[in-house]
Amino acid sequence: MPNSDSPKKFEPLNHLLALVFTLVFLLAIGNIVGTNSLATQGVVLDDILSQTQTITKENQIAAVEIGKINNLGYLEKAASALGFHRVRSNLIITAPEAVAAVIQR
Repeated sequence: MPNSDSPKKFEPLNHLLALVFTLVFLLAIGNIVGTNSLATQGVVLDDILSQTQTITKENQIAAVEIGKINNLGYLEKAASALGFHRVRSNLIITAPEAVAAVIQR
């Protein structure tokens, strides 16, 4: 039985190969998971960037609209459209007149 000792000599080599293959397999799986995660994060960041650009454009449009509305000429036109007229003279009520108006009620 001279060959009965031969398989025992290769047993540590078989364990080492199994360990190396297992390690390579686990590293390959880790690489796939990491790559997938990175790609998913890239898609999410791209969506966030497009949403940010859309919101920025909407903010610019809103700022222009607010500027138009705050213009005194626009306010005057809007008031005229609602039926208000421009007063040619200011009405000044003195304190005694105001008190007399309250007392007469």
